[in-house]
Amino acid sequence: MDTSTGRWSRRALWLSVAVLVATALWALATTNGPVALRVDASGAVTRVGSVWTLVGVLGGIGALLAATFLGAHRFLPHLPARLINLPSAEAHAFWTAPENRRELHRLLAEDLEWIGAATLVLFSWLLAVCVTAENSVAVWVFVVPVVAYVIAVLGYSVYVMRGGRYRPRS
Repeated sequence: MDTSTGRWSRRALWLSVAVLVATALWALATTNGPVALRVDASGAVTRVGSVWTLVGVLGGIGALLAATFLGAHRFLPHLPARLINLPSAEAHAFWTAPENRRELHRLLAEDLEWIGAATLVLFSWLLAVCVTAENSVAVWVFVVPVVAYVIAVLGYSVYVMRGGRYRPRS
């Protein structure tokens, strides 16, 4: 692994995996009754079930996403150039040239790792909220983190596509 800022994205992703695992273990260790499995738009718990179901679903999806994001640096070199979407034809020609593909793969993997880290932190939050919910949940407890996540991912996407990250180098 190189010594660029990509190491920070990888560390953030591993940290978010650790947070999700710790949250799941906490949920399993401290919960002995039903937990919220579904919450409606008003915050009312509409379905309860086993903590194992909740951890299995959120943890399973989280594990699948983590494996995908952590494995990005392995599958990107096998991705055909025609499947890579970049901001312009000029950028595509530059970055898919054989001499630039390695740097492109590093940049793409780093971007996926940041998005993956944010996603797993959101999953950890949702897991903790569902475990601690009794009959209802304040709506802002779901809305604020989800809106913050969407804004962060959209903002990062705009930065990636419009901010010059993938502009051809001189």
